[in-house]
Amino acid sequence: MNLFERLLVSIYPEREIPKKYMPEWQGRVRTRTILASRIYFFVLGLLYVLHYFFVDIPLKKEPLSLWFNYRFGALALNVIGFALTFSRSLNRSKYSYAPLLIVGLALGVLQAQSMVWRAEIPYFYCVFISVITTYALPLNILSGSAYYFLSSVVQYNGWQARSHEFPYFLSAALVGWLFVVVSKTKIATEVQAFVFEIEEREAKMALLDTQAELLKRYQLAEKVAHDIRSPLAALEVVAFDSGLNDQTKTLIAKLTTRLHEIANELLRSKIEAGVQSEPILEIQEIIEEKKQTLAKTNRLITFRIRNFQTAERINTRLTSTEFKQIFSNLLDNSIEAIDQRGTIEVQIQKATNELIRIQISDTGKGIPIDILPGLFNKGATHGKTGGNGLGLFQAKEALEKVGGSISIESRLGQGTQVTLSIPILN
Repeated sequence: MNLFERLLVSIYPEREIPKKYMPEWQGRVRTRTILASRIYFFVLGLLYVLHYFFVDIPLKKEPLSLWFNYRFGALALNVIGFALTFSRSLNRSKYSYAPLLIVGLALGVLQAQSMVWRAEIPYFYCVFISVITTYALPLNILSGSAYYFLSSVVQYNGWQARSHEFPYFLSAALVGWLFVVVSKTKIATEVQAFVFEIEEREAKMALLDTQAELLKRYQLAEKVAHDIRSPLAALEVVAFDSGLNDQTKTLIAKLTTRLHEIANELLRSKIEAGVQSEPILEIQEIIEEKKQTLAKTNRLITFRIRNFQTAERINTRLTSTEFKQIFSNLLDNSIEAIDQRGTIEVQIQKATNELIRIQISDTGKGIPIDILPGLFNKGATHGKTGGNGLGLFQAKEALEKVGGSISIESRLGQGTQVTLSIPILN
């Protein structure tokens, strides 16, 4: 930006506002101007009344009727201006500042006339009215300066009557104008803040649109992945329980493995993009997978889910993959703990507005009390064939990372209960 452009911006800062946001800016200016006008009219009207009773009457200004008419005439102007600030049609238009502009000029004329009537009236009263009126108006440096000098010109009759004081008036007027210029520079700062605000808002809206589009794509990918997995599990059971030869079974195994890999890739792309899913809703799907696996054995295990409805529309701070890994591993632990017949119950409770609690209970062998405290240590395992001791350790680590927790209660010969406390994503 060159020197000329900087000068232009300081004189007319509104040119920096994009055209489509100009109505919003004008609305803000109107609101501020209406409030400033009401304060102006109320305070100035009150001052004229107080001046009459506490200055004019004690000083016995003659004729008193003249000063009464002057003070209460000024009061009437302020009352009219104050009333006009409540006009809806005027406030909605671009002329909402008109009452302040016109009344300010009229008060300047009256104040100058009072200098004709009485030589003791301070000359700087006129400058004061011009300054506060210009300050309250929503004008930039150029238009504010023009109005200020116009207000000074209409007071000519007062300065003509007291021409010997003109040098004092001129110096006071110049000081007042400097105040006007300095005060109007704040408009440029306000415009810059407004432009920054709308740019930031547009950036956020663009980001939200992008995220919404990505979310749609990743939700579709997740759905496809889930739709692939369920029939795959059934296909694997049928293939290995049928009378197919080993070569055909090997081919089917390779194909199903590849399809599983494709489904995992679809889900992994969603996780890498940081898109949150609704992991609580996957409880039923994971249990169905376990049932299909158990169908290949002679074990009779009953699954129960309680209060699933309370979690239907809840997102947690765990990603879908993290939750599935934790929940699937805990179900495997419960299945391992049951010999032939038993029950695994999953109970869901919304503990608070910020926390959901999931309890997984089984009627398995149970865990000795002396082993319980060390089960969350890395490498610790109990009663699980081929266990590497990482499942509970990783579950505890993932939950604590998002502000959650995991606990275990168990009794030998009666069963085990694992409780997950997971923060809700609001």
